[in-house]
Amino acid sequence: MNKNIIKFEKVHDVENIKETIKDIFDLDLDISGGWGYSQESALKVHKIDTSLEQFAHTFIMLRSNIEMNIMLGEEDRYSGLNVHVEDKKSISKNEMKYELISFKISATKIEQNKKFIEEYKENYGKENFDIQKHFQKRKEAEISRTLECWFDTTHLL
Repeated sequence: MNKNIIKFEKVHDVENIKETIKDIFDLDLDISGGWGYSQESALKVHKIDTSLEQFAHTFIMLRSNIEMNIMLGEEDRYSGLNVHVEDKKSISKNEMKYELISFKISATKIEQNKKFIEEYKENYGKENFDIQKHFQKRKEAEISRTLECWFDTTHLL
């Protein structure tokens, strides 16, 4: 695995996060607030039709796609994002309820990922294709990062 630390820019504050998510991903979420980088910029979750953990997973995929793809130049973009919850804390403060969730995200540069997919499609099932070596190369090409996201669940219905 690539041990280089890569810093990604934070998504800039927007006037209406619900509209921004709808415009970019065509997804309707009952949310407001910020991108969840801190308690002050917590994402306010109003209503969800799934578990909070599943919702948080979806949201962090969206935010990470913006950070690791949309905000970068074409040659620097990542794909194949995998998200795993690392830790989760419930915090109550001044009658407010928060979930602070830590995620581990792994991804591969888009061009490299395309090559891996092509190699797999072309060689799968062939006698001389070393599938274990193929997946080892994929793993070595990944970067990973750990990040936190604050969710304000005070008014969650």
